[in-house]
Amino acid sequence: RMARHSGAVLRLAKKTLRQTDAENRAEALAAAGQLYVGELMKTADAMEGLTAFLDKRTAEWKHR
Repeated sequence: RMARHSGAVLRLAKKTLRQTDAENRAEALAAAGQLYVGELMKTADAMEGLTAFLDKRTAEWKHR
């Protein structure tokens, strides 16, 4: 089920989960936000996902 998603996005999600501490949710959310803006939105798949959503079509992931 997860294989149909962008590899780049899945790698960053895994990285975020590893870096977060469930006991300090505020810091965990801040760290996730930094990864989202600083890393995820720089990927080709991020732009493809947004474009596909707006075009109402299935995304064609490049996994980068």
